[in-house]
Amino acid sequence: REVARRVVKSYKLWLDFLGMYLVDERTGQVGRNTNGNFNNRYRDAFLHFPHNHLRIRRVLASLSVLGFRRYVRPFVAHLENEIEWHKSPYRQYLRPSCIAGTSGSYGGLSSSS
Repeated sequence: REVARRVVKSYKLWLDFLGMYLVDERTGQVGRNTNGNFNNRYRDAFLHFPHNHLRIRRVLASLSVLGFRRYVRPFVAHLENEIEWHKSPYRQYLRPSCIAGTSGSYGGLSSSS
């Protein structure tokens, strides 16, 4: 239980770094953190520091291995929503590294699992 608590705490911290927050710990639903400087965080995380793209893949893979696979799909769905439906100005940078080629697979992990 302690390990699971720490994983969730770390995930929340990481989401905050990206300008997001965990809406529901049970389902893994993610939302835009409107209390902070969301636009600056997105810009920094995805434009100025592209090494974060690999970090995203590693975090998603780690969540799956650590028993939090239910968090992967909502995170990717949130990014897709930000990119496609809200026409985020960052979509051209997010799609190639985070979304493209992942239909049916998230971070190299099967979505059917």
